[in-house]
Amino acid sequence: INYIFANWLEISFGAIFYSVIRKRSGRPIALFAALLLVANPVLFAHSTFAYTNLPYTIFYVIGIIYLYTAIIKNRLDYLLMSSLLIGISTWARSAEPLWLTEILIVLIYAFYKKSLYPALVFLLPLLIIQQPWNIFQARLYGQALSTGGQLSLIPMILSAGVDFRRFLDVSLYIYKNIIQSWGPIFAIFLI
Repeated sequence: INYIFANWLEISFGAIFYSVIRKRSGRPIALFAALLLVANPVLFAHSTFAYTNLPYTIFYVIGIIYLYTAIIKNRLDYLLMSSLLIGISTWARSAEPLWLTEILIVLIYAFYKKSLYPALVFLLPLLIIQQPWNIFQARLYGQALSTGGQLSLIPMILSAGVDFRRFLDVSLYIYKNIIQSWGPIFAIFLI
C-alpha cells in the first residue's frame, strides 16, 4: 500500500508541476520538464521505499510553487494553499525547520505590500496545522526534537564558530550525489 501511495504521490507531483510550467510556457516544454522531474533517479528511488522523504519533498516543493505563484499573481488563495501544504509537510518530516524560510518570505512580502493580511493568511493556517504536531512530538520525544528545541540550539551553534573545512565536504557531497549522478539532467534543471 505504501508503494502504491508513493507512486500516486509522485504522479500527482508531476501533474501539478506540469500545470505550473504549462501556464508559463508551451505544452512541449511543460511535458519535457515534467518528464525530467518524474524520471529523476533520486525522486524515483524515493518512490520505491517507505520513508518520509518523498511526501515531505512533494508537499514542501508544491507549497513553494504555490507561494511563488501567490506572490507573482498577488493571489491570497494561492497563499492559503501554500500555507496548508507547508504545514502538512511538517507533519511528514519536522526535523528540518525549512518552513521558516517561507515565513520570512511572506513577512517580507507583507512588508512590501504594506499589509498584515498576507502574513495572517499564511501564518494562521500554517500554525494551526503545525503546532499540534509540535506539541505532540515534544510530549512524546522531549523538547530537544521539537522545532522550538532545535531553534533554541541556534545561539550555541553560532557561538561555536563556522568550520570552513565542512564547506569543502558539503561541496564534494553535492558534486558526487547530485551533479555527477544526475548528469545532463542537472544542467537542464539549472537552465
